[in-house]
Amino acid sequence: MGVTSDEDLEPDYARWHRSETSDNPVLLLRRAAGLEDSNTEGQRRAARMLALFYGWTNLDVPGLDRSHWERQALFDKVGALSKRSIEEVERNLQTNLQTEKENKRSKEDWQGLVKNDNQRAKDLVGAAASGDTEALYELQQYRQCSNCTHVSQHAPTDTPTLPIRVKGNAEEVSQAACFR
Repeated sequence: MGVTSDEDLEPDYARWHRSETSDNPVLLLRRAAGLEDSNTEGQRRAARMLALFYGWTNLDVPGLDRSHWERQALFDKVGALSKRSIEEVERNLQTNLQTEKENKRSKEDWQGLVKNDNQRAKDLVGAAASGDTEALYELQQYRQCSNCTHVSQHAPTDTPTLPIRVKGNAEEVSQAACFR
């Protein structure tokens, strides 16, 4: 039976986040772009750290054919970026995983999810109309399609909101594209 240390269980990005190198986005950009002495793995790691901790993915640094001022302007822009907290990094990674998972779903999978959500939403509207505040709260998590009457929990969260009325109380439900 082998013994596993906590360091073996900790994700790379958590260790990277604590490193002094990760506090310098300009150094990370220089390494990722191959301007600093770094092997291919070091370049990949620097690019990943830059994307995770600063949200910067453009590694196109103006070459020697450009002016010093253009390169300096880019480095100043990158240097002004603030480092994300480890919590924000983890939240972004979770969001990316969820997005990848949703992008792999077939149209039939989406139709099944929407059908189930529509049925649940109908039940919740009835319960909310009867005065069930928990049903009203849960109903607020649903999104209504901008093109039809479909309702789903499985929609983008940065969509505009539509007012709906349940027993005279105005509530907001976000508008989203239909999955059917």
